[in-house]
Amino acid sequence: MPSVYDSERLASGYAFDRPPVHQQILKSVHLRRPVRRALDVGCGASVSTAALAPLSECVVGLEPVPAMLVHRRSVAPSARFVIGAAEELPFAASSFDLVAAAGSLNHTELSSALAEVARVLTPDGVFLLYDFSKGRSSLTGDALAAWFKSFEQRFPSRLWRSSGAGR
Repeated sequence: MPSVYDSERLASGYAFDRPPVHQQILKSVHLRRPVRRALDVGCGASVSTAALAPLSECVVGLEPVPAMLVHRRSVAPSARFVIGAAEELPFAASSFDLVAAAGSLNHTELSSALAEVARVLTPDGVFLLYDFSKGRSSLTGDALAAWFKSFEQRFPSRLWRSSGAGR
């Protein structure tokens, strides 16, 4: 079944028009030191992947919809990318010190995705899960709320309802 995310236009909107949401959220993550390997599950246009770079020596973005990665080299030039699903992560067990999922697990079969996250995390690894569906405001200003309003005007909600999506 086609996905609403199978659109270069939508990928461009996510890649270049979003306020720095991920950087703001990840500022609150207090790791003792940068980790060796990080995985961004459901990385979309790779903005969340780029935000992980200061926290990790090697960052990998995983995305099930190839069209969303069209701008990956501009957005996250040092990251690696893999096409794949959260329910079947194509990585060895205990291969990531940090796994992040930003607004993506609500598009998965959750129990399978969480089992896969647990499998690929190292024993002392960190799992970061965050979403935006309810939190469209920020203490640092109105940029996020303004972006969502603009986004919803450019991509009418009927597109979201017909696909069952809502990333």
